[in-house]
Amino acid sequence: MEKIAATQRNQSGFSLLEAMIVLVIIAIVSVVGGTYLHGRTPLAKLNGVGNDLRTAMLDSRMTAVRRNQPVVIEWQASGNSPGYTLYIDFNGNWSLDGTDQVLGGLALPGGISATGPASDEKYRFTPQGYFEKHNGSLISTGEPFTVGIDEFIGGEQVIACRSVVIGRNGLVRYLPSGVDPCP
Repeated sequence: MEKIAATQRNQSGFSLLEAMIVLVIIAIVSVVGGTYLHGRTPLAKLNGVGNDLRTAMLDSRMTAVRRNQPVVIEWQASGNSPGYTLYIDFNGNWSLDGTDQVLGGLALPGGISATGPASDEKYRFTPQGYFEKHNGSLISTGEPFTVGIDEFIGGEQVIACRSVVIGRNGLVRYLPSGVDPCP
């Protein structure tokens, strides 16, 4: 009886060899998986920024119609911090001042660039949901707002873009492919 108890005590837990084998397997999986994920991270970041842009445009149009006020999109493609700012333009002067309400905006993360129909331009959704340029003219065709990435990942150059297109009628759509041609 004592022999059985002693045998059971000696066989509990893992041996050092078993633990080392498990650690080696975990290390191999981590290296292989990490290398794969490292190459995917910038594209995931690009898709996230593209989704944020599309959502912001949809929300801006809904806010303009719901509040019966124009919502301005200040698109800044150049400079140190490209991105956009969205605000309700209560006095209709196309300028962010003390009477306006900022709805949000986004400074693009590092490595992500922006291009629009015209760099550093202002656009707005009218209270009727239409989309117009700063000069007051309605958009005749779809206007693409594009965010892109141009980086070297694992020794290879990756160029990819995501485009959000806004039509004259104010409808916002995403170009369907995951990697759009860059302008």
